[in-house]
Amino acid sequence: MRIHMLRWPVKKRHLIFVVAFVLTWLVLRAAFEYPDLRDASHDQFIPFPPAVQSTRLKQRPKVFVIGLSKTGTTSLGDALSRLSFRRLGWQDIRSRFLYRSYLNHNLAPFISLTESYDAFEDVPWALVYEDMAELYSDAKFILTLRKNEQAWLRSITEHTARRKWIGHDGIYGASQAKNHEEAYLKAYKSHTASVRGYFANQGNETRLLEWVIDGKDSKDDNEKPWEDLLRFLDMEYSEEMMSELGEFPWSNRSDSWRDSRISKMVWQIWDQVMFQLEGVLSGGLQLLTWVTNGAI
Repeated sequence: MRIHMLRWPVKKRHLIFVVAFVLTWLVLRAAFEYPDLRDASHDQFIPFPPAVQSTRLKQRPKVFVIGLSKTGTTSLGDALSRLSFRRLGWQDIRSRFLYRSYLNHNLAPFISLTESYDAFEDVPWALVYEDMAELYSDAKFILTLRKNEQAWLRSITEHTARRKWIGHDGIYGASQAKNHEEAYLKAYKSHTASVRGYFANQGNETRLLEWVIDGKDSKDDNEKPWEDLLRFLDMEYSEEMMSELGEFPWSNRSDSWRDSRISKMVWQIWDQVMFQLEGVLSGGLQLLTWVTNGAI
């Protein structure tokens, strides 16, 4: 029996072990990402300064960052987290599941998550802003933009070249921006116009803030971005608070850890695994949703 096992190719055994490990890890990660399976107080946020704690809103509004990818959504999310908002950004498994729910016109998972968090960013939240505006009449919305269309196009081209996701086809009309620049720019312009038009027609322009993450030079007064955001959120602020907040976050810049050769390779492998298993993982998370809601 022992000799028979030794005849089994080592490479095949290693492959099976790796696949089993990855699948197990993905299932555990999916369970961890689902908010109803854990205490929301266990979420990890950037520690907020004492001055921020003393000025917390008694009843903070929901905040939705509704710009498309590569417009500074993560930076705004980091800033909101710094201000003690319970923030939900992109998560590989759950966000893919939410996008599929959006395609199926199923808002239930979105609504469920709004009960556990205060701030939401990135797609697919940017696609359901009208529904969220109707659901939460006091919610505030931040449309993140780039300083010009070409700056965004360069960024999204690099992003889609290394990330494979069905959502790119659905949102922009092509899986990659390279060789489809016009389609991507059209989607960017259309989304911007739609957001502006919606809030203008509703007479709710005060609920919308437009935010250009790269609109000012980094040497400019760092307090102004914080002041603009705090004023929009109706939060009081002091010199002490501004000092404790420090530099306004600018996340996912080109010098991030993913730009190293090894990191790129690891990230691409991970992205391919996620792309191939997306349907299975989304189905598993759907089943998990039914179980935790007592549907079965």
